[in-house]
Amino acid sequence: MVRKIVFSAVITVAISIATLFAVHSASAGGPTGNEPTANLQAPALATPTIVYNDDSAYAVTYNHWHGVSLYGGYRYADKANETASFTFTGTAVTWVTRKGTDEGIAQVLIDGVSHGNFDLYAVTFKENFKIVFSGLANKRHTIVIKALGTKNSLSQDILVAVNGFIVGGVTTSDTSTKVTYDSWKGYTSTNATDQHDRASSALGAYAYDYFDPNTTQVGWWTATGPTYGKAEVTVDGHSQGTVDLYSFSSTPFVFKSYATYPLPAGKPHWIRVTVLGAKNPASTGTQVLVDGFQGQEPGTP
Repeated sequence: MVRKIVFSAVITVAISIATLFAVHSASAGGPTGNEPTANLQAPALATPTIVYNDDSAYAVTYNHWHGVSLYGGYRYADKANETASFTFTGTAVTWVTRKGTDEGIAQVLIDGVSHGNFDLYAVTFKENFKIVFSGLANKRHTIVIKALGTKNSLSQDILVAVNGFIVGGVTTSDTSTKVTYDSWKGYTSTNATDQHDRASSALGAYAYDYFDPNTTQVGWWTATGPTYGKAEVTVDGHSQGTVDLYSFSSTPFVFKSYATYPLPAGKPHWIRVTVLGAKNPASTGTQVLVDGFQGQEPGTP
């Protein structure tokens, strides 16, 4: 079990939960004697708008695996050597992808053996395009989709999409924890916000999220525990320091820690978490977990 905490853009682990959740409201002025007290009312408090993107949300990007919510949703890579992998048991597997004028070329490997390169360029877009690999031994396999960073000379880009995988008539969505994006593996956990999260131990691995110009605060949902390492948090390109996620206690204790970080209006904001591959000497691992990202916008009374 792990302890879950949210580190805001101002990474201050020691700040008290009471302070983080304090709601300060302006007190109503007293009567002056010139108006009836019956008409005096305390000003209405504004209720902030909370925007939360779970780890499976298409708004969250893992390395160069971006999410798109259109056409039922899918993830795509736009850089060479980005991989998406899926482990299954059976004699056949279908990779569900897409073809179009901006798609590139991908290599498919099953159990480490190449099954060819696939040119995903097409004059017209084909959503949920299926590529079947059959004749496999009836055992456990791992299929890897690797973006090569190359393309057909007619294509406008090098994108490689993953919509999901089909085995024995069962479709596993690209958002499933069973699909790994580079080093970002999915896990199920009763402590996680939606019972799942993603984590990586690889040096330089990163996850990030964008929020609109009205956002006044940003935060990162994560967890602490005896196997967790260190991460750097960056907001709008400015480092907010290093976060040590190590915690000796593994007692389940879930809470929010959401301090205010003032963000300038008028432009989109983004928060990025980078795995440092480093750890507290007492920790047994360098894993960094992403349960989601949260933004807060000013509310209206």
